[in-house]
Amino acid sequence: MIPSNCTVCGKIYMKISKPICPDCARKELDTVKRIREYLKPRERRNTPIAHIAKELEISITYIEYLIKEKYFDVARYPSMMYGCRNCGAAITTGAYCINCINELQQEIQQAKETITTSDTSKAGNGEDGDDHFYRSRL
Repeated sequence: MIPSNCTVCGKIYMKISKPICPDCARKELDTVKRIREYLKPRERRNTPIAHIAKELEISITYIEYLIKEKYFDVARYPSMMYGCRNCGAAITTGAYCINCINELQQEIQQAKETITTSDTSKAGNGEDGDDHFYRSRL
């Protein structure tokens, strides 16, 4: 156990796993229970997050945080989704939707290919590239 400051209230506590103190963890679980109780009737399971936030007076970002922490099963609570960081599409896990992940992977692959191409062109021109910089400093 490591002494740490709670990310919510700033109080010093002995950190076991979460970055919040036991009091704030208890409050977090109480909030989750309130939301689950609100969604208990079948007709409320598809209630949008914005409506839940308004009814229970909980911020939307905090509800999104609780979803990201996997307090709500999407199969049971289908409305418990939040926006992709890039495009805003509704997602249930991670920070990005599948389309944005694929785009990012393509951009990374293109950047790798560009770097590889520029490295081989330097070697083909007879230039030492970065190696010369380091050797001249020794």
